[in-house]
Amino acid sequence: MSNGDFWTPAIWMQFNGNPNDKTQPGLLKTTMGPMQVAQHVFPTTVTGNDTSFPADTIDLNSGIPTTGATRSFATLRKPFTLFPVHVTDPALNTPSTMGGTMAANQVTLAAQALALVEDTLFFQGNDAQLPQGGGTSVNLPSGDQAKLDSGLLGIATTNEVLSVSPRKKGIYGLATYSAVVAGIAQFTTDQQGPPYALILSPDIFADANFPLEDEAMVTPASAIQALLATGPFVMSPGLPPKTGLLASMGGKTTTLYVGTQPLVEYNAYDGSVYSFTGRESIQFLNIDARSLIKLKFEDAKP
Repeated sequence: MSNGDFWTPAIWMQFNGNPNDKTQPGLLKTTMGPMQVAQHVFPTTVTGNDTSFPADTIDLNSGIPTTGATRSFATLRKPFTLFPVHVTDPALNTPSTMGGTMAANQVTLAAQALALVEDTLFFQGNDAQLPQGGGTSVNLPSGDQAKLDSGLLGIATTNEVLSVSPRKKGIYGLATYSAVVAGIAQFTTDQQGPPYALILSPDIFADANFPLEDEAMVTPASAIQALLATGPFVMSPGLPPKTGLLASMGGKTTTLYVGTQPLVEYNAYDGSVYSFTGRESIQFLNIDARSLIKLKFEDAKP
């Protein structure tokens, strides 16, 4: 049992997928997929291992590239446990019934935690406050969170941050639209082409979808979408409240990296409980900070 041979390869494949068949991603990755907002927005490269990858950039003033720069991966771990009765559940042997098992429930919860923390780390990096304690904790090895610097938002703050003030009664409305117009104008000045992507925190995304007038169908979101060309307009809980990130996608200047793809691993059995970990490794690379602009939504003035 030290190698997890209490489960057949078919059961493990139901959780981790078939590495030779992309049409069988497994429960962990299938659950994570819809929640991985950053990966839906930015191009993602899967290396398949945790080896550092080349990360040379270009000095935008001189045009001279760096040589030998690398970035190493940060590893996310979501621990969970199962009792022997859960591990030996006969329902695990039948795909149609294993979804109702405790093992499947634990894998699903691990997937949700990993996906949400992954997004938070991509956007906030070392500035992110991660859930700690109890069944909600996702941990990283010492020093790994710092490998993500201050995330994509940290890169964006090297440019002018666009402040957005509420128009009335704490509602931003068309002020959000105006900020996106100003951001795209700055992109044009900095030679950052379309399409554009806009990612908003849940509170601001909701505000952008609020009708401009009572019973009207027109929302700031509908006008903003037209500005983005074919670019995405999405919400992410990984952003801090009252925050937005506007990105130029034309030059493909931001790439997300996944080393070890999400997988469930068996750790140990202590005589009464089995310990597992949901694990993945992530990193990103931006080669032109001018392609990212942070939107900061100010509080209403008293």
